[in-house]
Amino acid sequence: MYEYQILTIGHLPPEGFFEETENQPFPGAGCTSTLLRGYLNILVDPSLPPDEMEKLLFNCSALGQKDIDVVFVTHGHEDHIAGIEHFQRARWFIDRAELEVMKQSADERLLALAKKFEPCGPNTSTELIAGLKFIPFPGHTPGSTGIVFNSPGGQNGSLRVCIAGDAVMTRDRFDQASPANQKIAGLADIVVPGHDNYFFTKPHS
Repeated sequence: MYEYQILTIGHLPPEGFFEETENQPFPGAGCTSTLLRGYLNILVDPSLPPDEMEKLLFNCSALGQKDIDVVFVTHGHEDHIAGIEHFQRARWFIDRAELEVMKQSADERLLALAKKFEPCGPNTSTELIAGLKFIPFPGHTPGSTGIVFNSPGGQNGSLRVCIAGDAVMTRDRFDQASPANQKIAGLADIVVPGHDNYFFTKPHS
């Protein structure tokens, strides 16, 4: 069982979905970054540059880069790996298909990162990441992958949490009917989307 903590709440640039205007100040896209704490400390989608990620991590959790055991990346887009170089002590995991895309990139940074990543996915079996279930969400990228885990809470003492990455961009988009959203609704009580704060999949009192 893992406790989870949202470190950064992601956001999207103007694109019409939220009725923003071109004249309205709005930062570029940034993703939601989450810390899982259990028998391992797992950082999901380190979204800020390395120095900022270190400060944020310490301010939110009193942990430093040496305390992070695993970095899991839902997919290989820049806003989801912005600060990953800071966590050299940790083991890095990404879906196998995403890793193959990274290895074929013309970007020297991505090629260098690919050397450290270890592949993971629904068929991964390793004691290191026990308690996490990998869920494929292809579409946004070929190997987009979320994780589902148990977290303390709820009437039964446990809630199922899905960190969905960009399979669910925002809470509003979850309301749009799609196979991925229906799948997630059946898997989890709580969703951590790629560019928004967490939310409950069902009415919660």
